[in-house]
Amino acid sequence: MDRVILSDTMLPDREYHEKNASAVAYVYVSVEKDTNNDDRLTESDEKQIAISSPNGKSYRVVVPKADSLNEAALISPTRLLILYSKGAKLAAVEVDPSDFASSITEYEIPVTLKR
Repeated sequence: MDRVILSDTMLPDREYHEKNASAVAYVYVSVEKDTNNDDRLTESDEKQIAISSPNGKSYRVVVPKADSLNEAALISPTRLLILYSKGAKLAAVEVDPSDFASSITEYEIPVTLKR
């Protein structure tokens, strides 16, 4: 099976309300495996979170298993923060959007999500 992209989010280099904000990265939520065995790739399968440069190159999976993407934000020119949930846990990854090959910082947020 191929990958199905469920959503993509452009991260601009300025505030969203500003005109002509150019993209510095895209964040994708995709499904690659039929984890619920219904012979389809859908929202109900386990998701991956990936990033790419604005032209779609340098595509990189940064979260191989997630239930949902909670937030993606540029917190500085060299720090892209992605918050996601997996089960009842909230976690985060940080990566440098100017260097998609850079190391990923991964950590769990000490909170339990209600389902």
